[in-house]
Amino acid sequence: MISEQSGDYLVRAARAVIQDYLRHNKISKPEGYPVDLNEKNGVIVELFKKLPSSAQKELRGSGGSLSFNKPAAHACAEAAVAACGDKRFAAFSMQELPVTKIHVSVIGEEPKQIFAKSLTEYMRAFTQGQEGLIMRKGASTGILMPQIILQNKWSAVEALENLSQKTGMDKDAWKNNAAKIFTFKAQLFKE
Repeated sequence: MISEQSGDYLVRAARAVIQDYLRHNKISKPEGYPVDLNEKNGVIVELFKKLPSSAQKELRGSGGSLSFNKPAAHACAEAAVAACGDKRFAAFSMQELPVTKIHVSVIGEEPKQIFAKSLTEYMRAFTQGQEGLIMRKGASTGILMPQIILQNKWSAVEALENLSQKTGMDKDAWKNNAAKIFTFKAQLFKE
């Protein structure tokens, strides 16, 4: 678990990394970060663009570093650059940065694989709204953040179907034995 101060640092650092990347096409290395960001954590960075004449925002990009083999500060920099290149969207531009809010989720422990054979077992295996889901099938990976499941008030089936589609598969792909599904908990920090 990282401190609020360290989480705020990650959000500011993600913005600075994105700015450097868009201006100079280079990934800047974090420096002078709080000591607890030396922990090897997974990090997901999400970019939300404010909609004109509205308080609402839409997802503009998301990227993650889930290898758990580098300090959180460095994983955040990697995830921030990946969010700029999210293939679901057009390339992120410098003009969008001023109207974009950044969310950083830190995953403290490696995700735990769910070994379930039925919907009932899946329902027992994860806590909706508190845990997110990751699906890996072949070279494809999809991530569903805990807050997204909660905001959309999805049932376990709806969450698994949306996760399958985020992975680039049909909605029933979660039922396939080749699909590996994991749960994770994350700390969310945002601007």
